[in-house]
Amino acid sequence: MPRIDTVHSPIGPLHLALSGDALCGARFDAPFAGVRASNSVGERLRAYFAGHLGALDDVLIEMNGATFQRRVWEALRAIPPGKRGRMASWRAFCGRTRERWAPPTARTRWAWPFPVIA
Repeated sequence: MPRIDTVHSPIGPLHLALSGDALCGARFDAPFAGVRASNSVGERLRAYFAGHLGALDDVLIEMNGATFQRRVWEALRAIPPGKRGRMASWRAFCGRTRERWAPPTARTRWAWPFPVIA
């Protein structure tokens, strides 16, 4: 059973689920089922919301998804806080330089399961 925590963010409660020391889920809509416990990820998120943008840099994440999904999520995590990337760079990084490609949206079935952490 995962350990869970809730962090108060500027846009509402952010619910966390951890497997060992790795974040395995985060969402705003409803708490996860599990054992409530304070953890380092929750503390780092609190620091991030207090203005310490580098607080999330080395948070361990258990990324459960297809190979392509994991590559995109890893690329998102490589962008420094406050910076942005170019779509051409994304396509090249993800190995999709020749075909047309639209970035994922919140409506896709594999939307980013870790809001904020990216």
